[in-house]
Amino acid sequence: MKRRQKPIIMTATMGDEDFAWANALRQRYYPSERNFLSAHVTLFYHLPPQGLDEIVGLIKETTRNNFSPKSKLVDVIHLGRGVAYKLHSPELLEIRQFYAESFHGLLTQQDQQKSVFISQCKTRFHRKRAKTLFRNSALSLSLDLLK
Repeated sequence: MKRRQKPIIMTATMGDEDFAWANALRQRYYPSERNFLSAHVTLFYHLPPQGLDEIVGLIKETTRNNFSPKSKLVDVIHLGRGVAYKLHSPELLEIRQFYAESFHGLLTQQDQQKSVFISQCKTRFHRKRAKTLFRNSALSLSLDLLK
């Protein structure tokens, strides 16, 4: 059996309405030549491919009860050539911390950070415009971890 060689990106999913809002922004502002994914909530950017079986097992174990942590948009983060929305979700961060401890020694520097973001818009999207969109949305995300 051929094993995966590319890094694993672990994401959480949003409720349908929240996803529609975030994905519409992503489709509008993210450069089409680099837009291979729908809008998503990033938990880890670069998990090692050799840990796939352990990662899948851990996700199944922690999502058995179909728990959906509440989350709110709290800020717009400038990424140099774009922006992302920062989420506040103590419950999701607790789950993420559990995963981080389980993957101890395998995390990149970026994945050692303790924040959760909606990966959003690059280039043609200005921080000022993103803040306006953020202020005009009373969004509370309901997240389901991958199963």
